[in-house]
Amino acid sequence: MPPDQYPIWLCVPGMVTSGVNESNYPTTGCDPAYERRMRPPTSELEEATRRVREEFRLGPPVHWRLDWLVPLSLGGANDLRNLWPIPWPETAARKKKVDQDIFRAVCAGTVNLTAAQGVIAGNWVFAEQSLGID
Repeated sequence: MPPDQYPIWLCVPGMVTSGVNESNYPTTGCDPAYERRMRPPTSELEEATRRVREEFRLGPPVHWRLDWLVPLSLGGANDLRNLWPIPWPETAARKKKVDQDIFRAVCAGTVNLTAAQGVIAGNWVFAEQSLGID
């Protein structure tokens, strides 16, 4: 898999929050406002961007953006172990579609939350195929 499509595994293994699980996900993660509530303040995102930029030795975020490997909507954590510099805009658009498709499947009850989190952290490029989402 091309390195511009996937974070370096040792640096970004993906992390989930302990507050979201299979039993409470329908009332937490599936709530349209959940992701907005979990998103950190701008100052924290700026600091995280600075730290990721240093860790990955990147230039200014012109051709990349900060992204949650396991998205907030799927219980992803606001943790540097879950943040990576995703190439902008093409790869970011592809990942966003994958995140949204998996989110819809988990909320519909056709995909298990824990399985979705693991698969998207392990290989987001093939996550839909691995989970049987068409």
